[in-house]
Amino acid sequence: MKKAFLRILIGLFSVAVALAGVDLLLGLVDPNRFTPKNEHPFQKPALYRLSKIKELGYEHRAETKVDIGGISYRINRLGFRDIEHRFRKTDERVIIVGDSITFGWNLPLEDTYPYQTREKLKSQGRPLEIMAMGITGYNLMQEHFLIKERALRYSPDLIVLQICLNDFEKALGIRPDPKQQFLLTQSGEIFIPYVFKKTKLSHWLMARSYLFKLINLKLAPLLGRQHGESAPRDFYSRGSETAVDYLRRTKALLAGTSCRFAAVLFPFRSDDMGHPYSAFYRTILKELEDQSVPTLDLNDTLNPSSEISKTLWIDYLHPNRAGNQLVAEKLADFILSILGEKGEGRE
Repeated sequence: MKKAFLRILIGLFSVAVALAGVDLLLGLVDPNRFTPKNEHPFQKPALYRLSKIKELGYEHRAETKVDIGGISYRINRLGFRDIEHRFRKTDERVIIVGDSITFGWNLPLEDTYPYQTREKLKSQGRPLEIMAMGITGYNLMQEHFLIKERALRYSPDLIVLQICLNDFEKALGIRPDPKQQFLLTQSGEIFIPYVFKKTKLSHWLMARSYLFKLINLKLAPLLGRQHGESAPRDFYSRGSETAVDYLRRTKALLAGTSCRFAAVLFPFRSDDMGHPYSAFYRTILKELEDQSVPTLDLNDTLNPSSEISKTLWIDYLHPNRAGNQLVAEKLADFILSILGEKGEGRE
């Protein structure tokens, strides 16, 4: 009996060693198997420069202007696409930090939601100072350091963090390029479906095992063909861990200041918002709720129905002028709900 038990243990140990060896071999032979290979050249390279803050990677060139496709992109003296602001504030100051949606990609400045929010509040007799700090391509890690190193210099009363679902799919890096000075590169994991139920163990294996990730990638299409519309309920991306981690860091950072913290969550256009983004949408909403961060969820605003939704977007990611106007109306009310109609909400 003891010999049989010993043989079983030796057999299990041998299998474990073999699997570990295969996993190690996969890592040595092709360590970049699960890393996106695509690179993103800057659409407006004249607007950008490498940042002295290494975590940001790149930033705008202050007081720069380019015209592309009939649209003027002007960077103010603070280094952002916005109207000019004074360092010293004269009223309650709200800073919106985000990516290309806040920047206003493919839109005149006057059509962007930060600009329209400012005008909406002014028309309501509540002329708050709204500052926009949006830089195309930024993710939640970069936005954390943008808040830490730049936004807090201007003594804001409220920081609104603009979150987009592609924050989960990437961890951006910088690669030098002779023609454009540098390129954006994706250094995060690609989406990998959980064929096996997502548990602490399967998540741990997904983060550390090349073999486990490969098995999930290969089994997913086979099961999909076998069961028709069968689709994984969850996905793995190292970018999602980074996003959640830096969201928590930002909340902790602002908890030690007099500045309030809120978030505005932009969806993808409904006909493009399938797996895995719907899973990440639920993840970030739960995280924001768990952290008690006031959140404006714009999914119903920008995706009211399949037909109406099509009239509110430039592409799957960026709302057009009409979409930004709807956002501005919601955001103006959201800001007032936090700061109070006439400042009575301040502590």
